[in-house]
Amino acid sequence: MTTLTKITRGMQNGAETINDNFDALNEEVKTASDGAVKLSGDQTVAGKKTFSDDASFKNISVSGDINQRYATTSFEIGYGLSVTAKRVGSLVTITFRGSNTTQLGENAKPTEKIPAGYRPIEAESIDFLVTGRHLDTYYYFNPDGSISYNGEMVPVNSFFRGVRSYFTKDAWPTA
Repeated sequence: MTTLTKITRGMQNGAETINDNFDALNEEVKTASDGAVKLSGDQTVAGKKTFSDDASFKNISVSGDINQRYATTSFEIGYGLSVTAKRVGSLVTITFRGSNTTQLGENAKPTEKIPAGYRPIEAESIDFLVTGRHLDTYYYFNPDGSISYNGEMVPVNSFFRGVRSYFTKDAWPTA
């Protein structure tokens, strides 16, 4: 922290001393902000940030782009079906699009697994639609990566569609 010279009434070179104090403060602000979050301009900020609800934070607003890490993959969920998983931060979005190649039966336990980096925090019901049918259709995606199907029987070549999201605590996926 910059040391400022005390200004007293009638001191010699008071105006110059005030100017020197301002120069020193300006220089400190320039160099100190290199390691701080700036109020404007582009900047990458790493690490965990905690915002409290105390009075000094009441008027915070965010504008402009907020960029988060992004990853995507596709994986099999059994019966010739696969889904696309997109992860942004800790949010995973699953997209169903395609047809099953074998009949999907009630209480099925596919051997396929949800890849690390895309597993839910808790068991999640991942429902979808089958074109032209009104079925009770849903998978369970589990934190250990296992998948189960607890919905109704779905005939071969049924077209699946749907989008569902959940949160993950998984480490970031590795490719």
